[in-house]
Amino acid sequence: MVHCSGGVGRTGQVLTAWLVAQRAFSNKNAIATVKKTGRNPYEALITGILTGQNPCKAAQNFHALLNDCRCINY
Repeated sequence: MVHCSGGVGRTGQVLTAWLVAQRAFSNKNAIATVKKTGRNPYEALITGILTGQNPCKAAQNFHALLNDCRCINY
């Protein structure tokens, strides 16, 4: 079980990153898989708008994070 105690929507991002890093999913497949669970991988990006973050830049950062996850060996 994964849960974001801060309530800012990071659960979907963490699940997506885990699928990329640990299960070798492509970014697109990881995002689609997480969406099937009812979580939104972009939820934290959406809430970022409320804090003045540029949503396009935040999405680019999220995809860069997913690309970086491919290089992590646990």
